[in-house]
Amino acid sequence: MVVGRLADRKEYFETTWPAPLSVNRIVACVDDTAAAAAAVTVAADWASALSMSLTILTVAAPAVTLSGDERSDTLESCLERLRDLVTDRSVDVSTHLQFDPLGPASGVSRYLSANPCGLLVVSTHARSGISRLIGGTAATNINAAAPVATVVVAVSD
Repeated sequence: MVVGRLADRKEYFETTWPAPLSVNRIVACVDDTAAAAAAVTVAADWASALSMSLTILTVAAPAVTLSGDERSDTLESCLERLRDLVTDRSVDVSTHLQFDPLGPASGVSRYLSANPCGLLVVSTHARSGISRLIGGTAATNINAAAPVATVVVAVSD
């Protein structure tokens, strides 16, 4: 499902549709859970179908201790593993580790303001009831902050 305040749609008074996906790049925003593989796979499928490049992005809080370098290496290796999942799809794939002290939504927004894309892909856990109340959803915050249409991939826990 494509959502977001900037998802392409025809305004009531317009006679033509807006130019879709004007920036030739998709960004898949991932975390370190199993849902990341689903988001990257869907993003690669979209990128392949639309002849776009793909950037796999994760956002982390800045490290303030010496162990932060190890954490950064772990996150980068996670991104590399996700990239390896889709290398056979003839899609130009890159990775990026974004540091942001305010959280994923702020980090994605900052990254996209400097590196525009035509479509953002995020995963969300298909939680309901008390688990949704406790766990929340970062995808909602990312979608609200994103300056681009978002594909939301729901993944069951």
